[in-house]
Amino acid sequence: MKRWETGFTLIETLVAMSVFAIVSLAVTSLMVKDTQMISENAQASRAIAFAQEALENLREVSVVSLTNGSWPSLVSGGTTFNVSWTATTDSPTTGMTAVVVMVNWQHKGNPRTYALQSIFTNLSQ
Repeated sequence: MKRWETGFTLIETLVAMSVFAIVSLAVTSLMVKDTQMISENAQASRAIAFAQEALENLREVSVVSLTNGSWPSLVSGGTTFNVSWTATTDSPTTGMTAVVVMVNWQHKGNPRTYALQSIFTNLSQ
């Protein structure tokens, strides 16, 4: 009758370590990509907030005096955002003004843009 020794052989240990290393590399790769995506989404969220803030500020301006403009560059989280808007009077129809707010920034050297569009009208005509 043979007596079996308890424990793992060297081969079993090496195979287990190799499998663990492969799984760890895959998980690490996913974590790096997730971190990059979180960073990009945070910048996009800031851009959306700036665009909405600009649009809300423009709502306080009389429709007939709306003109094209921009804000000074805004820095948030180490990223520089440029906010500008264009106002097109009598668009889409007479008495209305189409406003497009654009926010531009760079993400890892690649230009990004967020645009927010609204139509203003003068209700007291």
